[in-house]
Amino acid sequence: MTAATIKVVDYFKSRKNNNETEIEKAKAEIINGIKEYDAAHLDEEGGIEDE
Repeated sequence: MTAATIKVVDYFKSRKNNNETEIEKAKAEIINGIKEYDAAHLDEEGGIEDE
């Protein structure tokens, strides 16, 4: 019984680590997309102004 419990806990820990890795990749892609958009549209807006 204990061995089965350990295997189940290890399984969920590995899934959590995989999910966190995927989340970090997605965050990085979103941030890069925002930066690319800002760089491409900076000239159209005339620069950044303080509001």
